[in-house]
Amino acid sequence: MTSARTVLRVLFAFLIALGLTFTATATASAHGGPYEIEFDQDGGGGVTAFARYVEDGHIVDAIMDVTAVAHSADGRTLGPVQLVSSPEGQGVWISPEPFLDIGVWTVTVSTTTPLEVTAEKEIEVVLAEEPPPVVETEDSTPEPSASGPDPILAIVIGAGILLLIAAIVIFAVRRTRRRRS
Repeated sequence: MTSARTVLRVLFAFLIALGLTFTATATASAHGGPYEIEFDQDGGGGVTAFARYVEDGHIVDAIMDVTAVAHSADGRTLGPVQLVSSPEGQGVWISPEPFLDIGVWTVTVSTTTPLEVTAEKEIEVVLAEEPPPVVETEDSTPEPSASGPDPILAIVIGAGILLLIAAIVIFAVRRTRRRRS
């Protein structure tokens, strides 16, 4: 009777560990899917952009190929300008140097990697009397990992839990055999 309870307890613990392992793995892949690009001028003739996943609002920290093209009302076109990853924070993309002249511009920012996304906005560039302001996102503090826990770490932890459960089962079986002897 005791051994049946022990086996049931061990089986229950195994199922809980297995569930935790799959939950950790699912959390690691929670990001993904469609995202939106948000951008604005940087106050000095450049553009600052970032992308957020539509489903959870987290910043896209994947490698992206962000470009900007600007069209003026008088028919001038500037760009495409390849935006670069900013040292200001994770998932922030900036134009490497100013490219917009003073005036009103319709700017289109787009990516093809990891997905094809495009955003368009009318921007008015004026002569700045002060240095350009630092553009902050809602998540101005960088996240430890916007993509969640490392999937490899989740697998290693899951394997460790399974080994621990196997050791408990072996210990319980040996203990039960000793009591019967």
